[in-house]
Amino acid sequence: MGRSIASKGHFAALCCVFLSVVLLASCGGGASSSSLPPTPPPAAPTDLSYSAPPTFVVGTQITPLTPTVTGSVTAYAVSPMLPGGLSLDTSTGAISGTPTVTSTMASYTVTASNSSGSVSATVAITVVADTPSISYGANSFTMTLSAPVQGLAPTNSGGARRRGSSIPSSLRASTSARPRALLPAYRLQWRRRQPTQ
Repeated sequence: MGRSIASKGHFAALCCVFLSVVLLASCGGGASSSSLPPTPPPAAPTDLSYSAPPTFVVGTQITPLTPTVTGSVTAYAVSPMLPGGLSLDTSTGAISGTPTVTSTMASYTVTASNSSGSVSATVAITVVADTPSISYGANSFTMTLSAPVQGLAPTNSGGARRRGSSIPSSLRASTSARPRALLPAYRLQWRRRQPTQ
């Protein structure tokens, strides 16, 4: 009878030990990783800036404008939209492209952000028309009085010409013109006028 009671007591002790082990295992052995402190979020980015850009020209690819910033950045955004042909890389913040339209100087706000916050910087951009590049194929011409002028047609390898300098009334910008007066050497100059917005 005494042995039976002892055996039952021993079995009960074994059961208690087993249950303790099961409970500890279900709780992660008392050293759960959930008890470790969470990884802190990154600090919000700061000190975003761009160098002052030059005046851009329609049809000419720009040198990319790359920002400097302190901290990690998840994404970049810009407001309002950049002039036609220019774009913002939302991963790097670089502004690049080839302008397609003129634009008076305007300010654009670029924002760099991550999960903790954001920082903004302003970029002033101006886009002008391409400068005309006029050529007549030679630097000087000798004309005969009252004889038709032949082959004196300009070529333009630049932007559209908007205004030219005045020329003597005895000569017109035409290949069929005839000089009607003797003139000293006369220089023609083309000037670029800023387009009206």
